[in-house]
Amino acid sequence: MPSEQACCEDYVTQRPEAYKREVVVGNTLLRDTDHITDGAEGPLAGSIDALHTPSDVGYERLVECKTSPTFRGLGQILLYTYFRRRDRELVRQQDNGQKLNWETTKEIKKDESHLKQEGQGTGRTVHAKPAIDEIQQVLAVCEIDSPDAPLLSAYTDLGVTVEHRTNGTWRTLNADVFDAEPSSATPPMMSWLERNSRDSLDSSLEEQLWEANSGVVNGHPVFKEIPVGSHLYPDKQTSHRADVVVSVDNYWFIVEIKASPNGTATSDFQRAYGQAVGYASLFAREWDLPRNQIIPIVIQAPLALAGGIYRDDRYDDDKRYNENSVMTWAASSGLTEPMVLGNAQTFG
Repeated sequence: MPSEQACCEDYVTQRPEAYKREVVVGNTLLRDTDHITDGAEGPLAGSIDALHTPSDVGYERLVECKTSPTFRGLGQILLYTYFRRRDRELVRQQDNGQKLNWETTKEIKKDESHLKQEGQGTGRTVHAKPAIDEIQQVLAVCEIDSPDAPLLSAYTDLGVTVEHRTNGTWRTLNADVFDAEPSSATPPMMSWLERNSRDSLDSSLEEQLWEANSGVVNGHPVFKEIPVGSHLYPDKQTSHRADVVVSVDNYWFIVEIKASPNGTATSDFQRAYGQAVGYASLFAREWDLPRNQIIPIVIQAPLALAGGIYRDDRYDDDKRYNENSVMTWAASSGLTEPMVLGNAQTFG
């Protein structure tokens, strides 16, 4: 199997449009917070594997490359899409119609994928590119196998284009190749959840983390280590399990929990993000539930800095993110931006 880097190089060389590799994302948003010291945002930002970004149109193509499909890849694509849009919005807010915000090469480099430069020398002007109207999200994956069908269906259900290398050529996977509908033999939902729920989570640390955050759902049905996708793909022997599923009034909370060492907090958050939204997609489809009633949630300790920045920016406009009803209402607008709980890492 080729390396991830080799997989990506092969992909971009076969595409007709030009790509920039390892494009920093979240850098501008990080500078706009109090979580880190000045100048530390660069090393703490993420990077997009490949980005096609025309100068004067509000369209971009964001590519994450993987040797095989992963939930982390799904989380990276969705999180980087959110950060990319917000970075552009902040850069455009800084653009006051003059070149004063980006006078030096160092200042330009921080935001260069969001800027367009015109002229030379003293006549040079630097301005923000247009607002981003559309980001096409792409997973470029070198190897896929039959057990990947549930995960790949979550990618496409959430709007991600999947491109796969076959006999040296990259092709877009047709969703109907691996998509599925709920079986007519799907059992009654609540009784099935009760039968398949476990007494505790497989990880004692994650069980403790759940207990510390579960007060808001006391008195509501809670199910643990619940298989997801098995009614859509009964022949795939899927091993996907949602840590916690909670029924609260008209909502279903799909909860992914991570107890992370500091050194892996960022990658763990990206994976948990992908699992929460991926499992939410599978759960909604296999039980034929309205999408606006399914709420993906990530609980992490310590919460990765990227997770804290995302949460505060996405849900904290009125400084009330601890009021879970605020996040629930916002998260119900789609499956791609989960609620996030936990105390974020700090740097500096």
